Amino acid sequence: MVLWFPKTRRNKKYKLRLAEFLAKCESKLFDVFSCKCEPISSCSCEKSRKVPPQEQAFLEDQRTNRKMALGPVDVKETGRILKLEERKQKTTNRITSFTFPKTRRNKKYELRLAEFLAKCESKLFDVFSCKCEPISSCSCEKSRKVPPKEQAFLEDQRTNRKMALGPVDVKETERILKLEERKQKTTNRITSFTSVIDREKSTLSTTLKRKGPSFDGVVKDDPSSVSSRVHYLC
Repeated sequence: MVLWFPKTRRNKKYKLRLAEFLAKCESKLFDVFSCKCEPISSCSCEKSRKVPPQEQAFLEDQRTNRKMALGPVDVKETGRILKLEERKQKTTNRITSFTFPKTRRNKKYELRLAEFLAKCESKLFDVFSCKCEPISSCSCEKSRKVPPKEQAFLEDQRTNRKMALGPVDVKETERILKLEERKQKTTNRITSFTSVIDREKSTLSTTLKRKGPSFDGVVKDDPSSVSSRVHYLC
């Protein structure tokens, strides 16, 4: 069998490169991996070209000493990959088979959906419950308000998006934890105080029943006198 190359390949430069390639093939394994990063642990390729972490050690060995060899099928890893693919397929089928109800299958809804998708491509999806503009003059209830220290970051994310999240603020975290601890202590104190009052009330009512209709000027059926005595005792 005779190979025939076109004119562009019948030159000295191409022949030299071909000879170098053949010489490399004799001493080195032909690398078919799409990822050529070195070291492979700091790979910067896209996800579809990355080498799985479990296979990186074997690939590095094959590119250098070639002391490792392929073993039997890893049953656990194969089962995990199959289950993952099955879940992905189920999710895809669920999305493709989903149909909107009749109330949403109209031109108005389709136009609004198209506008929403167009906004999502150019703008960050805002998950904050407060939508006031400007946010500094927010009129929402307390549970929906944005803390003053986070308002500048939220305004930046809604406009230029030049800021980025930094490390954990240790001082602020400690302050919030101490505040929550004080609130919990106050709640426990109120709960215990209420239980003491209830216990005193029950004790007084029992005493009044035993002593008769009047006890030290206190009328048995007068609730105001009982509450005044409880207040005095507390």
